[in-house]
Amino acid sequence: MHVRSVLLALTLMMAACAPNEGVSSSSQPQTTITASPTSSTTVPTATTTATVPPVSTVLLPWGGEVVPGAQLRLIVPDGWSIGDGGYISKGDPDDPPNWMAAGSSIVANIFADRCEWVTTRLNPLVGPTVDDLATAFAEVWGFDATVPVDVVVDGFAGKGMVLTVPTGVDFADCDQGHFQGWVDAGGGYRWYQGPGQIEQLWILDVEGDRLLINATHFPETSPQDRAELQQIIDSIQIESK
Repeated sequence: MHVRSVLLALTLMMAACAPNEGVSSSSQPQTTITASPTSSTTVPTATTTATVPPVSTVLLPWGGEVVPGAQLRLIVPDGWSIGDGGYISKGDPDDPPNWMAAGSSIVANIFADRCEWVTTRLNPLVGPTVDDLATAFAEVWGFDATVPVDVVVDGFAGKGMVLTVPTGVDFADCDQGHFQGWVDAGGGYRWYQGPGQIEQLWILDVEGDRLLINATHFPETSPQDRAELQQIIDSIQIESK
């Protein structure tokens, strides 16, 4: 999710959202989480309103190129921007504590070693199901990951979890100076911006295809900004391919 080819190849659209089966176009989109990770890492319910009415944007799964997959329709509040890598963000990625972002990905594989990652992609690669990916994250991240829980986002079921970048890691000691999360189907990498970074994951089964939605912030992120991030997550509608 550095402002390169990481995090979601994005297409900006202002067309009206096509409803999912069982969800009327007039219904209020919502994110339902049936169980919560630890309270210290979950995002509070949104209580703030953008100073300018948010616009609606469609995000394609990101990566080295646009890959087939479900699109996300979500709001973009005032002060947020649409990144050239296919995600929405607020703040400066080179000033990590003041940066937040959200998007989606079609994950192809993850790394057995997140710091020495160049030669450590899982082999065999991670399996194709929601549980395969959630289990792989839990095993690789260990105590830096919460236990996967059942979630539902816009009617699509899956697993939710929270990853936290270790506070003691020195990115300068990592391959190419990056601490990696995953590689997606388009060949793009998701690397992190700094120690202590918090990443919420919703790994969903969208009509037989696996989609990962992610939202990231830092412990220093203000409650108001975290609530704004949650407002974006709560607005998500998923448009299957």
